[in-house]
Amino acid sequence: MKKRITLLTTALFTGAVLAAFSMNAYGAQITEDEAKTIALDDAGLTEEETASIRVTAEHDDGKQLLEVSFVTQNYEEYEYEILAESGLIYGASYEYETASEGTGAVTLEQAQEAAAAHAGELADEVTFTKTKTEKDDGRTIHELEFRTQDEKKFEYEIDADTGAVLAWDYDGKAHLVWMEENQKQDGGEASLSPAEDGPASGLEAAKNAALEKAGLSGSEVTWGRVHEDYEDGRLVYEGSFVNGTEEYEFEADAVTGEIISWEMESIFD
Repeated sequence: MKKRITLLTTALFTGAVLAAFSMNAYGAQITEDEAKTIALDDAGLTEEETASIRVTAEHDDGKQLLEVSFVTQNYEEYEYEILAESGLIYGASYEYETASEGTGAVTLEQAQEAAAAHAGELADEVTFTKTKTEKDDGRTIHELEFRTQDEKKFEYEIDADTGAVLAWDYDGKAHLVWMEENQKQDGGEASLSPAEDGPASGLEAAKNAALEKAGLSGSEVTWGRVHEDYEDGRLVYEGSFVNGTEEYEFEADAVTGEIISWEMESIFD
């Protein structure tokens, strides 16, 4: 089943890689190369790992967007909508068609935990608005929808036999409104990117620090979502990755790259 971005006029993911929103943070619109970097970083990929990638300009509800679409060497399909004025991820989708063999070993509860973790959240801190298990072309699929406390909205399809993420969609429009309202209440402006040398450098430092702490390399892990957030007034990166049967969750200072929170557990817990 092909799942498409919906942006509420239509809707990854995924939360915003650049979650500290300011309308004039860059002072100019981001470039196509910067849009590519934001999308690839959020997906945990490099351009060399894609089979094809393209960037096109779009408009939605008066906003100028850069649509980044790419396919990996393993035929995973990603599509991102990024606000040209800020670099904020406005919507995203993912699809991966795989063969399913098994006996439905992944429960609905486990699928909820896996989907929330993939989105960089905890299952008990999000509100599930849909939890359903159904058959599709002989495959058993857990279909989930949930929203976070900061109004990010996600949809997931999880293979009930293998636990593989078959598809996800992220709707960032409500989150954008939430951020603007909170910024007004705070009476200040947040910097979109803490690093002086570009929007992705702080993210890369945080990911590298997490890998170093785990004693792993980038080729040994599968990344979940890594995104910016505020923790007690501090700008941080929150993220997760998996190596084998172990899942790692971390929080890093967005300026220094220092790991300030760390957790490791089995994916079966």
